[in-house]
Amino acid sequence: MRIKSKLNLLIMLLFLFVFTGQVSVYAVDAVNPNDLKGQEVPIFYLKDQNNNPFKLEDHIGKVIVVNFFFTGCKSCRKELPMLYSITKELPKDKFILSVINGTKETPDAIKGFFKDINVEGLSALVDSLGIQAKRFNISDYPTSFLVDKSGVVVDVFVGFPEGNLSELQKKINNLIGN
Repeated sequence: MRIKSKLNLLIMLLFLFVFTGQVSVYAVDAVNPNDLKGQEVPIFYLKDQNNNPFKLEDHIGKVIVVNFFFTGCKSCRKELPMLYSITKELPKDKFILSVINGTKETPDAIKGFFKDINVEGLSALVDSLGIQAKRFNISDYPTSFLVDKSGVVVDVFVGFPEGNLSELQKKINNLIGN
């Protein structure tokens, strides 16, 4: 790439981050979420419902669960409290739960939803433009991606069958080494 092209790309990415709080580092051509298995997790920068920045790349080296939800999702209403309860006691230096609202909902709507389902300690990343939901090819909610310490997606959980959570918990513990 010529220097001028690189500079233009950098300016465009900076503009996107400053004005939206969102930047995608590289494109992923996923046809469905399961296409990401065995691939590096798409790196993203988002802000949470309190406007705090979050960079996924800062957490490579930990086991990560990236979960997509929206407040009108009945399965999400059941899953998030259970997911939060099985993960909140895990060591912060070895695990992170990254919950993304993949729809155009306001931070206040997300805070109200979290209060209603008793997960106020959970932080949600706001994908107000739906960029990350598209990159991860989210079509069903909830959808969770289990990422190993090297940043590779090792499993994908679409929807909320009750057994998925215990299976996810076992896989998290195995990857952490518990």
